[in-house]
Amino acid sequence: ERAWLETLSIRRALQDPWSIGYSTRDLGYAAIAQGDLPRARAYLAESLALFEEIGAHGNSVFPLDALGVVARIEGDYAQATALHRRALAISEEIRERRGQALCLYNLGYLAALQDDPAGAEELLRTALQIYADIGHRIGVGDASGRLGSVIGRDRDRLGEAAAHFSRALDSAGEIGAAPLALDVLLGMAAVLGATHPRDEQEALRRSFLGLVAAHPASTHEMKRAAERLLGEASELAATAGQAELADAVTAARQQLEAWQAGAVDSRSTIAEGQDSSLPDWLEPLTDRETEVLQLIEQGLSNREIAEQLVLTVGTVKWYTSQIYGKLGAQNRSEAAHIARQFGLLS
Repeated sequence: ERAWLETLSIRRALQDPWSIGYSTRDLGYAAIAQGDLPRARAYLAESLALFEEIGAHGNSVFPLDALGVVARIEGDYAQATALHRRALAISEEIRERRGQALCLYNLGYLAALQDDPAGAEELLRTALQIYADIGHRIGVGDASGRLGSVIGRDRDRLGEAAAHFSRALDSAGEIGAAPLALDVLLGMAAVLGATHPRDEQEALRRSFLGLVAAHPASTHEMKRAAERLLGEASELAATAGQAELADAVTAARQQLEAWQAGAVDSRSTIAEGQDSSLPDWLEPLTDRETEVLQLIEQGLSNREIAEQLVLTVGTVKWYTSQIYGKLGAQNRSEAAHIARQFGLLS
């Protein structure tokens, strides 16, 4: 942050509105992470004003959306929604897809906070698809983790939630994003609290929350959320490190595997005697997902599927992830097996 402030000072001296707008936007992001909302609002408002003054509508999307995040953290959901929708309208008008995905993600986050899981899921799925299409890995991770948190509140969909959490952890590992991994742990802890309130999972839930509350890579909002879920109002020392995070991620993956295995076992039990009929709890595949699944079953690679269906490889990976989530599968062979079991490939 010190370097950013020095850079901003130089840019102010040069009177370059573009560069000042970028610097104040980034400083606004940093202030949000630190929980200094008045400072964040001041920086972001300046950034937005500069970009609007020079007609840089594409650049104005991001400080505008970040001001919505500030409003959300302050609890003003109506103002947050208005700001995100305004930013979304601009991004759609100029076809700024990353901005569009970001706004949809934040609107989905707000919907979840306002007890609208169906609305949240629809918004987050759309954001995730856009992020996957443009190859934005941190966005894929964020949207996948948030989607897992929303879906996982339903005990019957834990296998699907696990697939999204796993994808988010994969993204975090690929790019070394500790904050993303910590956010996944926070989401899993919330799901554990909602679905396993009085069993052995409580110790795992508390260990995840304690790590998020203590880790220096957690944002201020994540720390406060962890402390609320722990039921502790006091500040926790930021002493956790990379080794503790790695251990927690390993434990998280074991829990995710258990959720997915449980979903598969449940489906196998229900399927007995049903002659491949589709049970009520199994979310139907779309026509495109069925096409992709049929080619997976034939042994085609992602690239071969992409060429045959005239899609990008990233889009095929997105559909494959959706299929895994709906079927509670962990790999291609398992997805094909479950699909045959329920007659989805006939």
